Amino acid sequence: MKKTSSYKKSVSKKHPNKKSVPSPKTPSPGNSTKQAQFIGLLQQSSGVSLPDLMKATGWQAHSIRGFISGTLKKRLGLNVISYTADGLRRYRIAEVS
Repeated sequence: MKKTSSYKKSVSKKHPNKKSVPSPKTPSPGNSTKQAQFIGLLQQSSGVSLPDLMKATGWQAHSIRGFISGTLKKRLGLNVISYTADGLRRYRIAEVS
């Protein structure tokens, strides 16, 4: 059997089937996550509109609505309310009384 250059390349690999495992990311302090930024915008007394949330996160409208419904309301238990002001739907976190 003649050893070709491709054979040498395949043999020279130390672990051809081993997949590299990415190191876990450590969050930096502050409001660095999109979730933290999102919640910060919703905590404004005037609320925030869907186009503003789209611009801040880079997400599409359906992703934002899903995040509000699934993560903020269901998982985190936040009371997010929506209302219409100046013809725009606005969202904000209701204050706990």
